[in-house]
Amino acid sequence: MNNKKTIQALTKLKEAKNNFQDPSKFLIRNDEAYYTSLYKIILDIKDQISALKNGSNQRQALTPNEKLRLILIKSYKFIIMTDDKAYSFLDKNICDDVVDVCLFMGLCAFIQETKRIPASSLTQYIYTHSPRQFNKEGFIENGFNMRNPDYINLKYDKEGSEKRKPLIKTSANMRQYKSRLFANRPSPIPGKEWNFISKASEHEWLQYFDYIERNNEAEDVFADTFKRIGNLYNDLYKVLYTASKNKDLLFSDNYLKKLENASKKYQNKLKKIDFWNYFSLCENILEHIKNDTVYYGINLYRLEKEYKPYIIMQEMNRLIQCHDEKECFFLLNLSTCLKDIPYPKIYEKIANLKNHEMIPYCATNFSILIGEVIRTFMLVLDQFVEEDLFGKEFGQLFLKAINEMAENVLYEPIEYKYRLKKATHEMLQTAFSCLLTAPVRHNIEISIEEYVRWEQSRKSTSKE
Repeated sequence: MNNKKTIQALTKLKEAKNNFQDPSKFLIRNDEAYYTSLYKIILDIKDQISALKNGSNQRQALTPNEKLRLILIKSYKFIIMTDDKAYSFLDKNICDDVVDVCLFMGLCAFIQETKRIPASSLTQYIYTHSPRQFNKEGFIENGFNMRNPDYINLKYDKEGSEKRKPLIKTSANMRQYKSRLFANRPSPIPGKEWNFISKASEHEWLQYFDYIERNNEAEDVFADTFKRIGNLYNDLYKVLYTASKNKDLLFSDNYLKKLENASKKYQNKLKKIDFWNYFSLCENILEHIKNDTVYYGINLYRLEKEYKPYIIMQEMNRLIQCHDEKECFFLLNLSTCLKDIPYPKIYEKIANLKNHEMIPYCATNFSILIGEVIRTFMLVLDQFVEEDLFGKEFGQLFLKAINEMAENVLYEPIEYKYRLKKATHEMLQTAFSCLLTAPVRHNIEISIEEYVRWEQSRKSTSKE
């Protein structure tokens, strides 16, 4: 594999990461052997597609969805072979569901992150989608044509003009909101201002106008709950994740005090979030999601990943039926282990493993596995998109596939709160609070253990 054509193909494949908004995520595997294997996978896929297309029976030709699944399965098998123990266990026990999740998530990630679908600048997004309708000269009200006082003609109302001030102010407010939202979290703010809102995120960010940037003064239960949830973990994030990035903070005398104060603030905030309002908000968001049939699947995933209404509803039902404290403690530990798995089928299969000691092991390796498969799938898929295997409308084709898979990978939309078992409001509220607190307590305990180890090591060194 040393001819000129192969070298050019490998160089192009290595540069494919630059076709995505965050190239750094593809640097986890960045060696020559990895890209050589990807190149072989691409050649193998081309051979299979070509063989079926040129067969005597025209019905053998693969459909676009079959081509996508072929690319995914090749990527999946390649990653499985790289870890004999951890990945092979998952492959043996939950293979079919993992493949479906990887294909679904791989397509979601590709649509979200590819530069082949232009993103909107923040200002352009607000100009188009703000309830103030900056882009509309007028509207009809009670049968009369009315002039829109907020209309901005971008051609004539230049930057810096008085007319543009409301648009600039709204843009600044939204930028500050997103900065605060991500500032103390493990994941960085995605992209710069010029690609602030991807096409796949446009409908999701309409929530900002519904719950944050409101025209009326009245605060409804949805807006209030949305803000409370958004602020719930802020104080803990500041301490826990700032310390994980800056060890000087972790190894300081006032760290435990800061952690204690952040924990108290979290508990006080949690008391003000009623479980019924929480599920009502999720159902309200779900109604918005149903209105966007193009990005339905991606947005349903985002809802479950961010708020976990379906899984929390199931966990609450189990928790209120516990027979004793031991069973309750086990379920809370289980929810902590599986907190990063928003796919109900996968969640249940790992939760029901007979060997309970394998649950945290499988949960951790599942997240690592799908991350590796998705990154590989995106790089391979990008090559076929560039070669026009899926046509110019590849984005619409991928979105259609995502929507068709969504309810199988996730679930059919339901009214979450009416699926709860009958119990007193107090019992349900306690179950809800315990489930949200369990992973928080786990993270605090880990952080304290790390601090104690450092303190013991420091004292031992000083004695010497």
